[in-house]
Amino acid sequence: LTWVNPIRYYCAESRKFIPKRKAVEHSIRSQRQNHRDLEAIQAEVKSLTEELENLCAQYSRGISEQQELKVQAELMEKRLTAAHKLISGLGTERARWTREVETLAYNLRRLVGDCLLCAGFLNYTSAFSFDFRHEMVFKDWQSDLLSRNIPLTAPFKLDTLLTSEVEVSRWASEGLPSDELSIQNGVLTVRGSRWPLCI
Repeated sequence: LTWVNPIRYYCAESRKFIPKRKAVEHSIRSQRQNHRDLEAIQAEVKSLTEELENLCAQYSRGISEQQELKVQAELMEKRLTAAHKLISGLGTERARWTREVETLAYNLRRLVGDCLLCAGFLNYTSAFSFDFRHEMVFKDWQSDLLSRNIPLTAPFKLDTLLTSEVEVSRWASEGLPSDELSIQNGVLTVRGSRWPLCI
């Protein structure tokens, strides 16, 4: 009987602990479930964080690409404006070039007669007076060339083919008078292959 009392006491006491044990087991199961749920939530948070970082990186790349495209668009706009100005400028230049080509073609057809008169002037007229030069070049030689149907610039001017406005201006700045005789003498002095006769 001595052992019955302790067993009875043990049973009575163990009945008190059974709900507590069940509560502990339930708490442990609950804790394990909560721990699994926490791990799942942490894994989901980690996945969402990585996805957010990827989206932020894509956003940054998109913003930088947008800035580059904006800069390129501005550059292309400037180039397009410059090209438009160039094309419109070349359109006006085309008209001028067409006129120049026509003028050059016109002058080329008359170059033979102009060169004959200029060569005769340089070689044969330096010793004569202005009036005699004028009569020789513009009356005798010019009418002879026209009667032989040799093309000639009309009106013919010696200084157009033998000198330039810049050279005449330089001569004037150095003291040469700007009348036609002085310009002819300047041409004969500079362009003639013989010794000029200066009186």
